[in-house]
Amino acid sequence: MKYLIVANGIITVDHHLLKLTREADVVVCADGGTRHLQRINVVPDVVIGDMDSIGENIEHQFNNHINHLSQKSAHSIKKKKFNHNINSLNVKNTQSINNKTTFIKYPERKDFSDTELAVMWAIDQGASYITLTGVTGTRMDHTLSNIFLLRSIEQKGVKCRIIDDHNEIFLLSHDSPIGEFIYDADRTQLSEQSKDASHVDEQYAESTRSIYVNGKPGELLSIISVTEEIRGITLKGLEYPLDDATLTFGSSKGISNVFNTETAHISLKYGILLITKSFD
Repeated sequence: MKYLIVANGIITVDHHLLKLTREADVVVCADGGTRHLQRINVVPDVVIGDMDSIGENIEHQFNNHINHLSQKSAHSIKKKKFNHNINSLNVKNTQSINNKTTFIKYPERKDFSDTELAVMWAIDQGASYITLTGVTGTRMDHTLSNIFLLRSIEQKGVKCRIIDDHNEIFLLSHDSPIGEFIYDADRTQLSEQSKDASHVDEQYAESTRSIYVNGKPGELLSIISVTEEIRGITLKGLEYPLDDATLTFGSSKGISNVFNTETAHISLKYGILLITKSFD
């Protein structure tokens, strides 16, 4: 199941957002993300958050069914395990019924951002792939936190990406339960190939994790280390290829590579790598 999570950051390219909503099986708004869907006349399946960023009449506009989460339930969430037991709210099916939206309301004082709550809920519902949009913007703290959410999602074996008006962002790590996936750069479609990833530390040198990103010659792709060291990086289909190379934290060596074919292949043996494809 493909889940789209729409947050309250910057989204200005409405036709891309509309396309994403049409491709998703379930559309979830993290609180103020509702403003983006209102603008394109799309009704979400679920709205999650403390509701501090939405208008007073939003629930009526979405012809909703409301579930209020108690203060006690909200604070019982176990962050490390992503097991906040959302089923206690009797939300068994996230599909809209008769074009109604389910609101899952948390108290304002909580330990998680609205975006993370939406991610946690989607994982509990069995999401196999999560697209996050509206998660970048002028608040750098929120932007960085949301980018690093990809790590938590990936570690649950769920494929994920971030899309904004100018970039698509992925995370690739040596200990991912996802062995390999293939991304189709039309911004909406993904095909996956999963491998058994039950490796222990001493096996990392023997294993690789990889991603295929489709693009057009001349488009830009960057890789950034988010661990002290990345080992065994191989890049193919790009103007500046690498073969079993090492990249260190803080290095700009991987910035602004260029597609010279229609598919770039990125693989690594150890470390955590942030991958961005830019549309500028």
